Amino acid sequence: GGCGGCGGGGGGGAGLDAPLAPRGGCGYSISGAAGRHTWSADGSGADGGSWRGNVDDGGGDAASHTNTDAFVSALASLDAASRRSLRDGLLSLVQNVVLLRDPEDAQRFYPRIMLERTQSFASLDSDTQEALKTLYHSYFYERQDALWSANARRTIPPLQGATGMLVCGEDLGMLPACCPEVLKALGLLGLRIQRMPVGEGEFGEPSKYPYMSVCSPSCHDTTPVRAWWEEDEQRAARLWSGPLGQQGAPPAEATPEVVRAIVAQHLASPSMWAVFPLQDLYALSADLAAGRTPADETINDPTNAKHYWRMRFHRTLEDMIADTKWLADIAGLVERSGRLHGRVACCDGGGGAGGGGR
Repeated sequence: GGCGGCGGGGGGGAGLDAPLAPRGGCGYSISGAAGRHTWSADGSGADGGSWRGNVDDGGGDAASHTNTDAFVSALASLDAASRRSLRDGLLSLVQNVVLLRDPEDAQRFYPRIMLERTQSFASLDSDTQEALKTLYHSYFYERQDALWSANARRTIPPLQGATGMLVCGEDLGMLPACCPEVLKALGLLGLRIQRMPVGEGEFGEPSKYPYMSVCSPSCHDTTPVRAWWEEDEQRAARLWSGPLGQQGAPPAEATPEVVRAIVAQHLASPSMWAVFPLQDLYALSADLAAGRTPADETINDPTNAKHYWRMRFHRTLEDMIADTKWLADIAGLVERSGRLHGRVACCDGGGGAGGGGR
């Protein structure tokens, strides 16, 4: 039960030391020791009083609190920055567990997501760590596989039958083993984002993507190509020399030539659909991309709760439609990939597409 309270077991401390400096020179610290199954916060209040709060380790002993009034008084004396620091420290203590207790059965515990990143896990001996890793993999990837499969086969067909649209699945991240089989059985297309590979390797290889998939170099939950290229230079260099097959040092910025190579690679993939964020298409034109810094092109940052979906394009659709050179560049890439047959309206003097389907 110790692991459910604070990580339990293991030698040495797994403490978080978060000293604060509130007004009046009062000192505070948040600390913990996994071996003692307890967390405590100590400090001296503005009035000279001291306090200690011990968090229950789940063993049945009630939490102890000393001089709560002094603690409350000390909180009132903190400035905004110190309050945030204290809050962050306390939240770190709350999440520093490797097992979560079942709210309906105190003797049952479940592994938490990414338990290996906690201080509690780091404090455990290697045998216990390996046991927890085995439990983690079994719980999330094996034990409930039949349940995931049965639920998907029961709930997805009615959704497919309720629409004339082609239904696609976002099969990224933590996936049960049954996922590929169920997608195939139900005729669902999967999603392939090059920087979020399915399977082994640092990058997805578009040339090896399955036909029943939608491929794209980025999506709403990732940075577009230009921003990613500039914020992760080392990884961009590996993409340049690896999947893109280029020689020499990569450009410091994602120039139109870099973006064109990435777009062309995705268009040439076997995927049924190649779909591109508009940011990755107007990056083919230095003129269209001008005036917008790459960092401002991100639609959503899932890791930042304060990052809102407020991105707006700096060019109007009318401006883009009027840029026949840019449209011809895209049309040429599509046609050379074999995904388009016939003529393109923007490039044949304004007439309709002819000589084949679009």
